[in-house]
Amino acid sequence: MRNIRSSVVFVLQSVLFLIAKLVPSDQDVWVFGAWQGDKFLDNPKYLFLFANEQDDGVRPIWVSRDEEIVQTLRSEGYESYHAHTLSGAYYQLIAGNCIICSDIDGDISWWCTGNATVHQLWHGNPLKKIGRDQREDKRKTHLAKFLSETVFEKDIRLYVTGETWLEIFDSAFDIDRGDMICTGYPRNDELYGSMDGAEIGLDAELLETISTTEKIIGYVPTFRSDIPSPINSEYLDLEVLDEFLIENGLTLVLKPHPIVAEEIPETYENILVLPSEFDVYPILNELDALITDYSSILFDFLHTDNPVVYYSFDKDWYIADERGFYFDYAGCTAGPRPKTFATLLDGIKSIYNGEDSYTRDREELRKRFFAFEDGNSSKRVYDCIRRGRT
Repeated sequence: MRNIRSSVVFVLQSVLFLIAKLVPSDQDVWVFGAWQGDKFLDNPKYLFLFANEQDDGVRPIWVSRDEEIVQTLRSEGYESYHAHTLSGAYYQLIAGNCIICSDIDGDISWWCTGNATVHQLWHGNPLKKIGRDQREDKRKTHLAKFLSETVFEKDIRLYVTGETWLEIFDSAFDIDRGDMICTGYPRNDELYGSMDGAEIGLDAELLETISTTEKIIGYVPTFRSDIPSPINSEYLDLEVLDEFLIENGLTLVLKPHPIVAEEIPETYENILVLPSEFDVYPILNELDALITDYSSILFDFLHTDNPVVYYSFDKDWYIADERGFYFDYAGCTAGPRPKTFATLLDGIKSIYNGEDSYTRDREELRKRFFAFEDGNSSKRVYDCIRRGRT
């Protein structure tokens, strides 16, 4: 029954998409969406904020499936509509440009976007394999591939941070090199200076606490599909960790992955638990150091030039059974790589003991993975969209 319903919905959406192809598009109407339409986050967020600062006729509109996001943005003076209202559908229908960071059939309503150019900003440089390169083969059937390249063909451009990523995204998404543009990621502009509106929707009291706390470190783990979260397990005993932090006068900011709905007790004295939808980019410069694993944030954090501890307790499993990596892990990390909870604590201690010998390694990785280190990525993306080509 569920499959029948999905098929009927797809047929209806396909018909609407073909009708949408008949509607003239307005190149000055730009529709933005992110993370399945549920969050105001990531590269589309920062390009949206930048676009709103310009005065050249572009009309930036954020669409969302979350009414709270819509109302929050409106209260701040931004134009926003629920994706499934008449207004939301109308502006998606006439938009000349759609800006997303994940799935076109989630961030926005694909069936409304007949003539629009889709600008895929993605949600981070991948260490772990994505798209067609994942072990679970999710490539399209011959029929689906034929339809996507003919009847439902879209003009899609993908934006990257450096030439290193061209081959990877080509392999993952089968996008022509000529449709990939090296601009940098808009979200990384926040690491070079705060952007107006970056704190919209974020807890002001929590932001104040983080900005005024000395000796603060972040832990931002990636998503795992087949095993329980490492948080509050044998890999990260929060009670023991809290005692360690208190003893050493440290505070840890804990941020689960955006798609992880995890209840974490907020009863710890020196552990600040952020909501999974919290945008960490406005606080990254506040952190003395970062703990992560295989998340794309390990690349972005290089812009701060602060130390990173790579907590890789399940690396062998992740490579063999989860997704695999595009790069040798040791070759794309610049810091200690503990595999046990005890050695993780040692790694944190070493940072606050001044034992950071990875400055040159971080610089080399920045140059390898990023063509730009200037905080102007939003402008480059914006200018590319305005020009209509690279």
